[in-house]
Amino acid sequence: MAALVWKHGTSKAEARAAILAELKRLGHDGKVSWADFAATARVGPWGTILDARGEITDEVILVEKCGGLVGAAVLRECKVMLGRLFPGGDVI
Repeated sequence: MAALVWKHGTSKAEARAAILAELKRLGHDGKVSWADFAATARVGPWGTILDARGEITDEVILVEKCGGLVGAAVLRECKVMLGRLFPGGDVI
């Protein structure tokens, strides 16, 4: 089951651009690796501090996994960030 599903209400490209700009504004842009519309972030050996992955689909931003020591805190921050960028889009 996904850790977070959030409707973006725009195109995949526009959603990705908005997320990239916000990550840069927050100083986290260098911590996320992107392959097209899929993102990963790993910190610590074997992702022990953070192990997260997700993707942007045509309709939603899907955080498939957000684990590690700070995973719960990062997931909370993701919800706050997505709420600013795409208000009212929370699904899970």
